[in-house]
Amino acid sequence: MRRIRWGDVLLSGFAAVGWSTAAMAGVAALGLRLVGAGAAGGSWAAMTAAVVVLAMGGCGCWRWGQGC
Repeated sequence: MRRIRWGDVLLSGFAAVGWSTAAMAGVAALGLRLVGAGAAGGSWAAMTAAVVVLAMGGCGCWRWGQGC
């Protein structure tokens, strides 16, 4: 039986989450661009961050009953 190198497993997990978050931000920015969200006059970075947070399940505060 082969030995599992847990450092490699952990590093792969972090890399996968990082790349998926970057891809999600890119898709969110493209979507905002395609629907013309820039005409509203807001910041692209703030709008993209808001879309990514919503796509990832919101702020997560609802789990503890705190609200956002």
